[in-house]
Amino acid sequence: MMKRMLMAVAATLAAVVSNAGTYYASPDGTGSGAQGDPCSLMDAVTKVNADQGGEIVLATGTYQEAAEVTGTSTRDDSWNGAHYTYSYYLLGKSGQNYPITIRSATGNPEDVTLLGRREDNKSIRLFRVYGNAIRISGVTMSDCQENTVLHGGGAIFGSSDGSAGPFGGSLIENCIIKDCSSYVGAAIYKVDAVNCTFIGNVTSDSGGAVCRANVSNCTFRANYCSSRSAVSALGGGRAYSAYDSRFLCNTNNGAGNALDSGIVSGLTNVVRCVFADNVIKDNTRHCPGCYNVANVTDSYFTNNISVYGLIAVSSAWYCGRVTGCTFSETNCCAAVKMSATDGSSFPANIVSNCTFSACRNPSYYYGGFIYGDGKTEVVDTTFLNCTNASTTLRGDLCGAMIYKVKSVESCRFVGCSSYSCALVHSAGSLMNCIFTNNTTTCAAWVYGKTGSVVTNCLFAGNTMTGSYTDNGFRDVSELVNCTIAGNTMAKMLPIVSGTVRNSILVGNSPYDCGAVTVDHTFYGTAKSAPTVIGEGSRSGMTVADVKFRGENEKGLPPFALKPKSPARGAGQTLPGQSDQLDLAGHPRVEEGRNVDLGAYAYFPAPFGLMLMLK
Repeated sequence: MMKRMLMAVAATLAAVVSNAGTYYASPDGTGSGAQGDPCSLMDAVTKVNADQGGEIVLATGTYQEAAEVTGTSTRDDSWNGAHYTYSYYLLGKSGQNYPITIRSATGNPEDVTLLGRREDNKSIRLFRVYGNAIRISGVTMSDCQENTVLHGGGAIFGSSDGSAGPFGGSLIENCIIKDCSSYVGAAIYKVDAVNCTFIGNVTSDSGGAVCRANVSNCTFRANYCSSRSAVSALGGGRAYSAYDSRFLCNTNNGAGNALDSGIVSGLTNVVRCVFADNVIKDNTRHCPGCYNVANVTDSYFTNNISVYGLIAVSSAWYCGRVTGCTFSETNCCAAVKMSATDGSSFPANIVSNCTFSACRNPSYYYGGFIYGDGKTEVVDTTFLNCTNASTTLRGDLCGAMIYKVKSVESCRFVGCSSYSCALVHSAGSLMNCIFTNNTTTCAAWVYGKTGSVVTNCLFAGNTMTGSYTDNGFRDVSELVNCTIAGNTMAKMLPIVSGTVRNSILVGNSPYDCGAVTVDHTFYGTAKSAPTVIGEGSRSGMTVADVKFRGENEKGLPPFALKPKSPARGAGQTLPGQSDQLDLAGHPRVEEGRNVDLGAYAYFPAPFGLMLMLK
């Protein structure tokens, strides 16, 4: 879709300029602008403006003007009538859409350099661009500076208002912009960019490289922002997006205590982007990733760092949808934060199909890696070898992996560890989740809230090492069709309160349960006698008694049921379960039977394994 859009834009611009004049320029040109008689770039710009459109082809070399050219001194080039914006080249006319293209003859941006630094060593802006039909391609723009207060675009100041849609207005393509500075948008302002590289640009406010622009397949490296972002919409109505781009080693100083600090902020979409080794240097609430972005999709975050004491650092702070992303962070707290500081939120807050790998949270405060707003849904997301490193006993205030969400569904927690925080805290419900080989010291696996229900979940091979009087589950009203097996605890219990229905609790050390209410549930040892509802429960059960299939049976979940398991049909079918699936995606209820116990219902083994089953 994006490729077709860009191709259509290119074809439109090519068709428009084909009927206009073409002028040739060289660094020392003094001629007419014909192909064999190049003129200067300034003369070529004057010609295409007079023609109300055209093309300028640049010969190889470095272009540097000797004197300052101010253009007009109208309000179009000023701020409040007080500070004039000085630019070398004015392209187009205010209120008009002149189709003008400037390109290098070779197409290689390293062959043509446009310097904003004059021969008297003073740097100014290169281009003031009017309208939505200007295109600049295949050049390097360097050492540019916008000198006036509250103006943007050290290299290019555009006027695209977003009305033409992404990449439908003026744009730069296949360019390098480096070592530029401005108050906002150090490199470009209100001009879209495709296949460009931004290096070493500096801003004193927002947009260390780009402000109010769409970017696609661009690289942002070592840009510096003293207050807000490397790419920022700056209150542009969230009309801008970033696609297929890389944000590497950028720095945000966070001066001025700005609340919308990030490497990227205020955009509609961030799609297939990479954020690596970015740094936020302040001590307030800023993030080395995406801030206030409606949709973050298929993106990768790694080794982004913030100096934030014990408060939250976020790679995706206050975002609406975070989908298909990978987070591999050395130090992060609330890697995805869904709520704003003012308590507002996007209409649909969803984290889905994401992976958090080897993330480390140094703080006890806020959600470890996902901090919701109470309405956030977390779906099909994996937490692999993640760590909450805080030794402060504040397990009642945070979730080591997830905090304050509406629901957690089809998620996997594998090899994670936490000292003081529950793995999941303040979740309304958990469904179809797997918790295996996790370690907690002074906190529960799941710390719910009033009415929390855990359904179709597996807890196996987890360890609780501390003597803090907590349990596997706190403030959970019901566990339904769960399997809790082979877990090791110190003085804690897997179950402390609520009702356990249609579940299996076996092989846990030192006990399988405490003074809990059980309904159609198999359990082994109990520290104190549970309250039993009905006649469907069994005590004294072991792992062998239940007849799980085992890990050595290829293609089968290790805690699925064998054909002769007494847990088959031993449950009480609850309303709605006839249409539900188990943890493996198989029908929860066999025709003609009651519901099976545990997270996995019985289902036939793949052909070839049937003879192995007893």
